[in-house]
Amino acid sequence: MAQISPAQQPSLHKENEEDVGQDHDLIYIGQIKFDHSLFLIVMSTASSHIDAMSKSRREAIVDQLRACKTTEEVLAYDALFNVENKHTRLYIVICDFLHSRTISRAIGARWLKTLLDDREKELDSIRQ
Repeated sequence: MAQISPAQQPSLHKENEEDVGQDHDLIYIGQIKFDHSLFLIVMSTASSHIDAMSKSRREAIVDQLRACKTTEEVLAYDALFNVENKHTRLYIVICDFLHSRTISRAIGARWLKTLLDDREKELDSIRQ
């Protein structure tokens, strides 16, 4: 892979909020050429915000989610979390917990299903 100077790196900062996600920028990692196409390798700054969370903060999030017994409680915590944390969303943190095996697949799937079902209901109401 050919090296390019920082001056040659493409601008990856969000042009459109829908393309990158709320309050996230993309960080240029590199590029790869495959089958006559050039692909840029980028990383969202959302993952760096999750990595920066302290262990006690991560444990507090898990404890709070485990304390939620109903769908409404999970959704209320999601709304509160997203207001307090402008750089990442709860579903991204849950995915990170699954990846790092902080939580079981069953409980992570249940929380994600709750959040996704709610998003689908919101989209369905907008479509009608």
